[in-house]
Amino acid sequence: MNTKDIAKIFTNTLKDRFLKDGYDLSVSTDWFRIGAVLSKNGKKSHNKFRLLVEQLSDEKIILSYDIHISFIEIEKILRPILKKNELSGTDYDEVSDSFRVKNDLPSEKGIKIASEKDIVLVSDLFTKFFREDALPFFEHWHSLPVLYDYIKELPEEREVLGEVLGLFYQLKKAIIYRLCNDNLALEYIEKYYKRRKTIFENYPNEIVAERYYNASKELKEILEKTAPIYNTVM
Repeated sequence: MNTKDIAKIFTNTLKDRFLKDGYDLSVSTDWFRIGAVLSKNGKKSHNKFRLLVEQLSDEKIILSYDIHISFIEIEKILRPILKKNELSGTDYDEVSDSFRVKNDLPSEKGIKIASEKDIVLVSDLFTKFFREDALPFFEHWHSLPVLYDYIKELPEEREVLGEVLGLFYQLKKAIIYRLCNDNLALEYIEKYYKRRKTIFENYPNEIVAERYYNASKELKEILEKTAPIYNTVM
């Protein structure tokens, strides 16, 4: 079976399973991948659950699934800065992923898809993962203050904080701190800005260094004028 055939069966098998949860299903494909995504857009956040099928050699394998939350209050500040400074594609949505986790499937080798029976099995697992993992995840991480309470205890290292917030984690942290009324927010973005400025001054011909410097400068200026939304720090 090719990816389009698999995607069609996925869609037909899954299309009515999540209506009561208010999630929309979309299945997309190219020549070697299939992505099945459940998404729900709320006033404060966008939730997304994705299962990705990839072709390895001649086999189509599912290795992992992702759970994403996009906090609109973060993204409406961050996305325009990233676009303006060419740190993200200009055709991206205004809201991207603020926070995500990746879960490997129980088998180290993933799940092989070779027949329609396999697709039905994977559809059942997709449903199981969504109900047992994704829904409780979305329920727990329901607001920016909850995320703030978590990240404020984490070390700054990319391997830790970067795993939680993903790309541009320092910029996201600064926004979260400011919106959640943490007094360290402006000090944090000031230090980050100075660090990016020093890097740019040392490598003035590096385009990426210039883009990060300009982005940090712009975010610093915006946050200085931005009032907190949540009073999480007493």
